[in-house]
Amino acid sequence: MKRYIRNMSLVDTVMTLITDPKGSMDHLLKERDTPPYIVSVVVCLLAVFMIPTFIYQYRFNLAPAQLEVTYSTIITLTITFVFFVLFQLISLRVIGVSAPAIRVLAVTVYSLTPVIPLMVGYYIVNWLTIGHLSVVTYFVTGHRAHGDWFLTFFPYFINLGIFFAFLVFSAGMRVVGNMGIPTGLLMGVIALPLLLGAYFVGATCAEALYPGTVGSVTKWLWKFTQAPV
Repeated sequence: MKRYIRNMSLVDTVMTLITDPKGSMDHLLKERDTPPYIVSVVVCLLAVFMIPTFIYQYRFNLAPAQLEVTYSTIITLTITFVFFVLFQLISLRVIGVSAPAIRVLAVTVYSLTPVIPLMVGYYIVNWLTIGHLSVVTYFVTGHRAHGDWFLTFFPYFINLGIFFAFLVFSAGMRVVGNMGIPTGLLMGVIALPLLLGAYFVGATCAEALYPGTVGSVTKWLWKFTQAPV
């Protein structure tokens, strides 16, 4: 394995993947035998979305609405993630890259890290401008809180996170497959239909367990990238 003067910390991982995707991926995928912080990054991702929501529900004593839709969402996203990694492994094998599954899993997880600092930044500015985390109302109810003009900028943060996720994923593919920039970007583009295919598998499984919920799940996920009403 390639060795560096100092191994990256979890904070380094979260913050530098946006500013230096290729260099950070080189560190994370080469400096140790097993890519670090995979579980930690997943925990951080869940924390930035779920902890504020749980606090909001506890504060106002709100029971989760449409519990079956919540379960369906969890199942859909979990299966989508698993099958996306599987499809990505297959696509790499097709082009002759024998990447270990743990590294493809790591690339997928690391590509989601840009959402963490962007969401923390949104929370901070949301608090400073509105006086509280009004975006959490949107998470829980799906509707804009009264006077929440700052929510208009939320889709821009999410779409920016998606853009950086694409860049980080492409950089990870370059490292895993020892590819050039064009090939890495091409692998990122190819990953998009693979992601849709994985989502179809996840949605089908969730619909089989909780009939009639996938439409609500898809609309809820799509709303994150659209201007709120």
